[in-house]
Amino acid sequence: MFGSGTGLVESIDNLEHELLGSERVVARERAHQVAIIRSLDSRQVATADGCRSMVEWVASRLDVSHSVAGELLQLAKAKDVQVEELLSHGEIGLERAALMVRLRLAGASDEQVIDSRGYDLAGAERLAASIRRMTASEEASRFEGRQPRDPTQP
Repeated sequence: MFGSGTGLVESIDNLEHELLGSERVVARERAHQVAIIRSLDSRQVATADGCRSMVEWVASRLDVSHSVAGELLQLAKAKDVQVEELLSHGEIGLERAALMVRLRLAGASDEQVIDSRGYDLAGAERLAASIRRMTASEEASRFEGRQPRDPTQP
């Protein structure tokens, strides 16, 4: 089908390049959808249509899973300009963009968020989980910093 061995490699390289190019197009369209969803959410379209949530509304309108709808809505609500710019340029996909937002929400530094691009998605999820985890000493220091409640006050 592909001829000689050299032609096969070149053909595979071409197909891979085409596949990655189409994924960049998908990412750019997802960025456009995020902007539209942000506008629709601000207009409370889900409530007006009788849906229980905006995720439900997006999932039903786009015929996507609740997981994909949730990622789109998460990005719309986060308003993370840096992540949205990467998505709109097709440099990252929807899952990576949502993960970068989750990292930032978990308390990751800007450097950690950008460095997460060097991980596969599973590795970046583990990074987010490790950032969210609070050590016993961190929990104790936060607890000790609290002001005791005066039992005589309502």
